[in-house]
Amino acid sequence: MINRIFILVLLTVILSAFNGRAQQIISLQQAMDMAVQRAASVQNQSLQNTISQKDVERIASAKLPQLNATADLRYNTKLQTNVIPAGAFGDRPRIVRFGTSYNFLGGLNLTQNLYDPNIANDLAIAKQQIKSGEEQLRELVINEKLLVAQIYYEIVLQKELLKQAESTLDKCEFKLTESEIAFKNGSLLQTDLNRFQLDKNNAEANVQNARFHLNQNLYLLKKETGMPIQDSVMVEDGIESLLQNSAASIDYTGDVLSRPEYKREQNNLVVQSLNKKKYEQAWLPTAQFYGNLSANYLSNDLSNLFSSSWYPFSYVGIRINANLFDGYNRKKNREIAELRMQISQNNLKSQEADFYYEVYKAKNDLSLARLNLQTAKMNNEFAHQLLETDLVRFKNGALLPSQLKDTERSVADADANLVQQIYNFLIADLNLKKAIGKL
Repeated sequence: MINRIFILVLLTVILSAFNGRAQQIISLQQAMDMAVQRAASVQNQSLQNTISQKDVERIASAKLPQLNATADLRYNTKLQTNVIPAGAFGDRPRIVRFGTSYNFLGGLNLTQNLYDPNIANDLAIAKQQIKSGEEQLRELVINEKLLVAQIYYEIVLQKELLKQAESTLDKCEFKLTESEIAFKNGSLLQTDLNRFQLDKNNAEANVQNARFHLNQNLYLLKKETGMPIQDSVMVEDGIESLLQNSAASIDYTGDVLSRPEYKREQNNLVVQSLNKKKYEQAWLPTAQFYGNLSANYLSNDLSNLFSSSWYPFSYVGIRINANLFDGYNRKKNREIAELRMQISQNNLKSQEADFYYEVYKAKNDLSLARLNLQTAKMNNEFAHQLLETDLVRFKNGALLPSQLKDTERSVADADANLVQQIYNFLIADLNLKKAIGKL
């Protein structure tokens, strides 16, 4: 009874561990979402966008009144001596000391900006920086999705190639077994048996290579999506399902000038124009309202601290400040802003030409990939038809084994080429969607 209980507990632990390490199936959309969520570049840019928003709030706070409290507690250990010249109060100079031993001052200072063009300009620049940060974030998300999609497609390709390699290996093992029987019966030469053994060895090497490349890309996918490396994962889609989904969602219309890289450079141009405006308005005066409410305690002892020895006073005013000459600093800053505007304009022209060429090339690559895919499909169908015919001819003794082997190799090549052309089409489709800003 105790042994049975121990065995049941052990089986439960083993099954729990097995379930905990069950293979996780992941779709393309899930992989892209996970990669975007864990990408450090995306996270940091999101934080930078939050900082930019806080910077806007900080600049806007300059429009609000500023209220400060001050306190000055002073004890005069020895009052300053003053001399009143002779003639003011008699014929001889008089030595006097003004003040009290205790001199406490407390007050409130209020300031309010009435007019300051720098605040409005700085606020407009900061808001434009937020737009640039949003476009930067959008670009990072697109790049991360593109990278993960390429890895995902590569895994699907390697999974299909591994499947084909394993099928080829099974056929080679079966043929080798039959050839060994024929060799023992004396109906097959040693040379022919060696050829079957060589085919099996090559098939095993192909399986090992395909499995190695598959595991390598799966490792890379786990790294990009933030999954634990020790977890087992496999992609959900097959090569045909990806092709069907891509064909069902084709939309190659888009404005290349809406790409985040172009929008970000446009925002940079606006920032430089705002900087130019800021420096052009730097000569304008600023106006600030200020007010003060204070009270001064004057006494030679502290017994009157809460009595009538406090003497209040207050004042209000408007302060105007104008920069009359700054050593041509304003002029140089304006010229620098103009030069940076020219740089941004040049970048926009260059990007526009690059993006239109990228779309043109991506469309041509997709057209070529579609043509190659159609050709590969026709060749694949033809190869399988040829194999069916040669199998019948081989059974009827009208075809040599070496000729049948050549046909089987042609079929294997056609199968592998079809998978490769589907993969090439998917990559071309992905690149075009990225070029037109649809990714």
